[in-house]
Formats: sequence, structure tokens, C-alpha cells
Amino acid sequence: MKLINGKIDEFLDNDSMGIFGFEEEEEQHSPCWEVKIDREDKKAMIFLIDGKEKLSCSLSKLDKSFLTIEKISELIAYLRQEDFDGLRKVLGMKKRGR
Repeated sequence: MKLINGKIDEFLDNDSMGIFGFEEEEEQHSPCWEVKIDREDKKAMIFLIDGKEKLSCSLSKLDKSFLTIEKISELIAYLRQEDFDGLRKVLGMKKRGR
């Protein structure tokens, strides 16, 4: 994120208008954490890292209080730590394999 913010600041500081990009040698990769609410197909709250599904919880089993920005932000903290057991516990899910 620092790299992106730095590039945006650099772009805004220049008087010229144009397109800016990342140099290959500067490119840095970091995980992308997402929480997706799929109300149509899976009917689940889906937790993804770099676009790969890591955990999903059925919306029918999920307390509606989890569908707020504040709660989702808390859940993302567990996702960022890859604490799936903690995430399952907070969501009221059973541990895997039990």
C-alpha cells in the first residue's frame, strides 16, 4: 500500500497530466484480503486471499449483525492473520473435521 500511495503522491505533485504505472523492478506483491457477500449463488459470506476462497459461511447460519462494515472489518483482521480457527469461532462455526 505504501508503494501505491507513494506513486499517487508523486503523480499528484507533478503538474503534468498523464498515466502513471509501476516499474517492473519496483513492483511489490502483497496479499489481497477480501470478504464477499454472495446473496445469489452460494448464499454465503466468502473469505478470500488473493482471489482464492479460504472459508465460507452460509448466510442462513450467520447472525445478521455480521453484515455491517464494522463487523466485517473485525473479520478481515482474522483473515489477515490467517487465523481461520479464530474466524470460525467468531462466526459460530464448528471447527473443521468435527
